[in-house]
Amino acid sequence: MAALPSGSRAVMRILITGASSGVGAAAANIFASRLAFENRKAHLVLTGRKEDALKRIADKIVESHGEYVQVSVVTGDVSVASDVEAVCRAAKTAWSDATCDVAVLNAGLNRTGPVEAMAESDYDTVMNVNVKGVFLFLRELLGGMKESGSGQVVVTSSVLGARGAPNASLYCASKYALEGMVDAIRLELKGTGVKIGSIRPGAIATPWWTDSSRGGRPKEAPAPAEETMLTPEAVADAIVMMSLQAPSSDLRVLELEPTGRS
Repeated sequence: MAALPSGSRAVMRILITGASSGVGAAAANIFASRLAFENRKAHLVLTGRKEDALKRIADKIVESHGEYVQVSVVTGDVSVASDVEAVCRAAKTAWSDATCDVAVLNAGLNRTGPVEAMAESDYDTVMNVNVKGVFLFLRELLGGMKESGSGQVVVTSSVLGARGAPNASLYCASKYALEGMVDAIRLELKGTGVKIGSIRPGAIATPWWTDSSRGGRPKEAPAPAEETMLTPEAVADAIVMMSLQAPSSDLRVLELEPTGRS
């Protein structure tokens, strides 16, 4: 594993944002099952805005893998600095004042439509969650990771961080910004033992498409057929693969396109 060679620590400490549904929830479950299968212990900290959903996910993980995996739940808004600070303080307390080993910065949303129809508030919402939220967590977590000399950050980006799409100018702008941020920080982290990379998925079959508050599509537009999209588990597999990569590997990006088959 990149951040933690096997046996180097008793418990792997993992933080996942946007963990109440979709890819974040799938990543929590796959981390738990993978590490339990390997007889390795972990303490997951799951954060998002929906406490009930987070608790259901945590309870299910503990029921299935409680011998190996602890789970703590902390609610917060990734776009609010005081919330991010509180989440990171709570995580550090849960980990007995230890630093994060793996941070999965996954929370995101969208606002769709032609650029002339976008309000300033749409711009602020998308950029604050998708870009500022990642920045705020990196600012809180990287210092401790660098001091420990190890760690892996995985940022959920998008294929639209590398190409444009109509009616998605704000989303594309936010994901292009994330890719630039990751590239710059990779240079800053050179020689520290800390790694950062991004996951670029295509369309994913999650509530993002059906919940208009998340903005995956215009209200009047039909959602894409699920069988034409990636599953949350497929994207979560890539997140876990990057997180647990070999010490000799430093993945920059994993890009996933749907096959059109469920």
